[in-house]
Amino acid sequence: MIKELLEKVWEKIRGRGRLEIQMEKPKRIRERKGEKISPVLIEEHIIPERYRENFELKEFWCDGKFWIARLEEKEERVPEGLKGKEAVLNGFLKKVEVADFPFKGIPVIFEFYRRRWKEKGAGSGGESYQNSYILHKEGMKCTEEFGDFLKGFPREVSHQYLVFLGIDGFE
Repeated sequence: MIKELLEKVWEKIRGRGRLEIQMEKPKRIRERKGEKISPVLIEEHIIPERYRENFELKEFWCDGKFWIARLEEKEERVPEGLKGKEAVLNGFLKKVEVADFPFKGIPVIFEFYRRRWKEKGAGSGGESYQNSYILHKEGMKCTEEFGDFLKGFPREVSHQYLVFLGIDGFE
C-alpha cells in the first residue's frame, strides 16, 4: 500500500516537467521564469566543499526525476605537466556522473566535466594533459558520504533504495 502511494506521488513529481536554473555572470542562478535563487543554497548546502575547490557550478536543474548539477573544472587548475609552459584549453573529457543524497526527495546527480589541456602551439597531434580527482567512492558512483550511508545497510536494502530513487545503474 505504501509503495503504491509513493509511486503515485513520484509520478506527480515527475509530471512537473523540467525546472531549470542556470548560472550566469555575475554568479547568479535563475529559474527560467525569472525568479532569482541564491547560489549560496546550492553551492554551500548541496555541493560538498571538496568539489567546490576544483569545480564551479555552471547549471542546476530538475528534470522531474533528478536534480542535476553541472560542475566544470576551474580554468586556473592547470595540470602539473604544463606548469611553467603556455597552456591552452582543449575541450573536456567525458563527463563523470556521481550520485548524492536526495534533495527535497529527489536524487541529486553531479555531472563533472574535467578540462583537457595542451601546450600552446602543439597542434592537433599534441599531447593532452588533465588533472585527476577522486570524485566518487571506490566501487560506487556516489559521493563518499552517500556511499558510507549506503554501506551501513545490507547490500539488498541499499540496492532496493537506489532502485527506488531511480539511480541504480544510471550513466
